[in-house]
Amino acid sequence: MSYTVKVTPMDGYCCAKIEGVWPQKDSQAQASLLARILAEWKSDSQPGLIIDVRSMQDTPSVLEDYETAKIFFDSEFYRIGPVAVLDHPERKSANVFLENAAHNRGIMLRFFYDGRQEAIDWISTQQ
Repeated sequence: MSYTVKVTPMDGYCCAKIEGVWPQKDSQAQASLLARILAEWKSDSQPGLIIDVRSMQDTPSVLEDYETAKIFFDSEFYRIGPVAVLDHPERKSANVFLENAAHNRGIMLRFFYDGRQEAIDWISTQQ
């Protein structure tokens, strides 16, 4: 279960690109991945974040999405600003759960499937 995370500051947001294998059934590794993104995002002081997971392999199941959501919501992501996630269209039905759960907790989280520009536009309207 190896992955790489590269966080790049952009104008008005940070972009976190995650590549490799999703840490299936390893909540500690998932928490570590989210904590690393959060730490780098906070250090760059950008108001928005785009997380690109399109290069990830073995994306989580619906049950693992639930576990990941718990980790995400227990983190400090909700305190910083809008989070846009770039993912594959075939994961759309699973991502609806995460968007709804985030919305119910007051977290600005939205998934995008057609590219980065739509996500950038959304982040700029949320600030």
